[in-house]
Amino acid sequence: FLAELTQALHADAVAVAHTADDQAETVLMHLLRGAGIGGLVGMEHINTLPVNDLSVRILRPLLEIPKEETRMYCELMGLNPRQDSTNLSLEPLRNRIRLHLLPAMEQYNPAIKVALRRLGLGAARTVDFLDEQVRSVWEQVVKEDPEGISIDRRAVSSMHAAVQAHLLRAAYAWFI
Repeated sequence: FLAELTQALHADAVAVAHTADDQAETVLMHLLRGAGIGGLVGMEHINTLPVNDLSVRILRPLLEIPKEETRMYCELMGLNPRQDSTNLSLEPLRNRIRLHLLPAMEQYNPAIKVALRRLGLGAARTVDFLDEQVRSVWEQVVKEDPEGISIDRRAVSSMHAAVQAHLLRAAYAWFI
């Protein structure tokens, strides 16, 4: 829908209202699903999502602002934001996390949402570092050709295990 909308309106991007609370939910949902360090990053402030033969650039300007602050701002400004009734359904995992799991976790740590966002930020810094490491060695250890790629096993085996794993994920992504 958003990809079609940006195309129809000749827009460069779409801004969505994901808040810091949504980010905490995303990090926790990815953690529960067994995500690696990349999944713990959560949502990015800006990213491009491919949708069939279209793509949509998504901007999340409220990602650092708690939901309650956005609610108070809307109230102060006399704004009446649209409420998505599906957010009350317990069918989606995200909603069960929002409505049940996070409130239960807040009994153990009232700042759990802040802690989850901090985990996401730490994961993002780690992923950025690993991306940088992989970019710096890619041309020395990976040979690309129209048929695929080959990896210099000896060179890669001398690297830190985290860089090895990240390089292999990048090599796999090269095919997609």
